[in-house]
Amino acid sequence: MIESAFAHRFTGEWVRAWNQHDIDAVLTQCSEDIELIVSHGASAGTPLRGKRRVGAHWARVLTPPSLTVSLSLFIEPIVIAVGIDSVTLIHEDRGRRGAQTFHFDRDGLVKQAVMFRRARRIPGPCDA
Repeated sequence: MIESAFAHRFTGEWVRAWNQHDIDAVLTQCSEDIELIVSHGASAGTPLRGKRRVGAHWARVLTPPSLTVSLSLFIEPIVIAVGIDSVTLIHEDRGRRGAQTFHFDRDGLVKQAVMFRRARRIPGPCDA
Protein backbone atom coordinates (compact mmCIF):
# COMPACT_ATOMS: atom_id res chain seq x y z
CA MET A 1 0.00 0.00 0.00
CA ILE A 2 1.30 3.44 -0.92
CA GLU A 3 1.63 5.75 2.08
CA SER A 4 0.39 9.33 1.79
CA ALA A 5 3.82 10.69 2.81
CA PHE A 6 5.49 8.71 0.00
CA ALA A 7 2.92 9.96 -2.53
CA HIS A 8 3.48 13.59 -1.57
CA ARG A 9 7.26 13.24 -1.53
CA PHE A 10 7.28 11.47 -4.90
CA THR A 11 4.97 13.97 -6.61
CA GLY A 12 6.94 16.89 -5.19
CA GLU A 13 10.19 15.48 -6.56
CA TRP A 14 8.56 14.53 -9.88
CA VAL A 15 6.98 17.95 -10.43
CA ARG A 16 10.20 19.74 -9.46
CA ALA A 17 12.30 17.63 -11.87
CA TRP A 18 9.74 17.93 -14.68
CA ASN A 19 9.40 21.71 -14.29
CA GLN A 20 13.18 22.10 -14.30
CA HIS A 21 13.27 19.92 -17.44
CA ASP A 22 15.80 17.72 -15.63
CA ILE A 23 15.49 14.39 -17.44
CA ASP A 24 18.12 12.73 -15.22
CA ALA A 25 16.18 13.62 -12.05
CA VAL A 26 12.96 12.36 -13.64
CA LEU A 27 14.58 9.06 -14.61
CA THR A 28 16.11 8.43 -11.16
CA GLN A 29 12.56 7.79 -9.98
CA CYS A 30 11.98 5.08 -12.62
CA SER A 31 12.79 1.37 -12.76
CA GLU A 32 15.00 0.03 -15.55
CA ASP A 33 12.00 -1.72 -17.13
CA ILE A 34 9.54 1.19 -16.91
CA GLU A 35 6.61 1.19 -19.30
CA LEU A 36 5.17 4.50 -20.53
CA ILE A 37 1.71 4.81 -22.07
CA VAL A 38 0.61 8.18 -23.45
CA SER A 39 -2.85 9.16 -24.67
CA HIS A 40 -1.64 11.75 -27.18
CA GLY A 41 1.00 12.50 -29.80
CA ALA A 42 2.91 10.16 -32.09
CA SER A 43 3.27 7.48 -29.39
CA ALA A 44 -0.42 7.43 -28.39
CA GLY A 45 -1.51 4.00 -27.24
CA THR A 46 1.80 2.31 -28.05
CA PRO A 47 3.68 1.47 -24.86
CA LEU A 48 7.32 2.49 -24.67
CA ARG A 49 9.36 0.05 -22.60
CA GLY A 50 12.69 0.46 -20.89
CA LYS A 51 14.36 3.39 -19.19
CA ARG A 52 16.42 4.30 -22.25
CA ARG A 53 13.44 4.47 -24.64
CA VAL A 54 11.21 6.26 -22.14
CA GLY A 55 14.05 8.67 -21.32
CA ALA A 56 14.56 9.43 -25.02
CA HIS A 57 10.83 10.16 -25.38
CA TRP A 58 10.77 12.48 -22.37
CA ALA A 59 14.00 14.17 -23.50
CA ARG A 60 12.26 15.06 -26.79
CA VAL A 61 9.30 16.46 -24.84
CA LEU A 62 11.45 18.49 -22.43
CA THR A 63 13.98 19.96 -24.89
CA PRO A 64 13.81 22.10 -28.05
CA PRO A 65 12.37 21.94 -30.63
CA SER A 66 9.43 20.34 -28.78
CA LEU A 67 9.53 23.08 -26.19
CA THR A 68 9.22 25.74 -28.88
CA VAL A 69 5.57 24.73 -29.04
CA SER A 70 5.25 24.96 -25.27
CA LEU A 71 8.13 27.08 -23.98
CA SER A 72 6.68 27.40 -20.52
CA LEU A 73 6.05 23.69 -19.87
CA PHE A 74 5.33 23.95 -16.16
CA ILE A 75 2.87 21.71 -14.35
CA GLU A 76 1.10 22.71 -11.17
CA PRO A 77 -0.31 19.90 -9.00
CA ILE A 78 -4.04 20.08 -8.30
CA VAL A 79 -4.88 16.67 -6.81
CA ILE A 80 -2.86 13.68 -5.65
CA ALA A 81 -4.80 10.41 -5.40
CA VAL A 82 -3.22 7.42 -3.66
CA GLY A 83 -3.95 3.81 -4.67
CA ILE A 84 -2.68 0.41 -3.57
CA ASP A 85 0.46 0.53 -5.72
CA SER A 86 -0.12 3.78 -7.57
CA VAL A 87 -0.34 7.53 -7.37
CA THR A 88 -2.37 9.71 -9.73
CA LEU A 89 -1.33 13.32 -10.15
CA ILE A 90 -3.86 15.70 -11.66
CA HIS A 91 -2.13 18.87 -12.77
CA GLU A 92 -2.55 22.03 -14.78
CA ASP A 93 -0.25 23.58 -17.39
CA ARG A 94 -1.32 27.07 -18.44
CA GLY A 95 -5.00 26.33 -17.93
CA ARG A 96 -4.90 22.86 -19.50
CA ARG A 97 -5.45 19.92 -17.19
CA GLY A 98 -3.76 16.58 -17.44
CA ALA A 99 -3.26 13.51 -15.31
CA GLN A 100 -0.44 11.07 -14.76
CA THR A 101 -0.83 7.72 -13.04
CA PHE A 102 2.32 6.09 -11.70
CA HIS A 103 2.49 2.43 -10.66
CA PHE A 104 5.41 1.51 -8.40
CA ASP A 105 7.55 -1.57 -7.92
CA ARG A 106 8.59 -2.95 -4.52
CA ASP A 107 11.58 -0.57 -4.43
CA GLY A 108 9.34 2.49 -4.79
CA LEU A 109 10.39 3.16 -8.39
CA VAL A 110 7.95 3.89 -11.21
CA LYS A 111 7.33 0.69 -13.16
CA GLN A 112 4.52 2.12 -15.29
CA ALA A 113 3.48 5.67 -16.10
CA VAL A 114 0.24 6.49 -17.90
CA MET A 115 -0.13 10.05 -19.17
CA PHE A 116 -3.45 11.72 -20.02
CA ARG A 117 -4.07 15.16 -21.49
CA ARG A 118 -7.09 17.41 -21.46
CA ALA A 119 -8.65 16.11 -18.26
CA ARG A 120 -12.03 17.77 -17.79
CA ARG A 121 -14.31 18.02 -14.82
CA ILE A 122 -17.47 16.00 -15.34
CA PRO A 123 -20.58 17.84 -14.15
CA GLY A 124 -22.29 16.03 -11.31
CA PRO A 125 -25.76 16.15 -9.77
CA CYS A 126 -24.71 19.01 -7.47
CA ASP A 127 -23.77 21.22 -10.43
CA ALA A 128 -27.37 21.80 -11.55
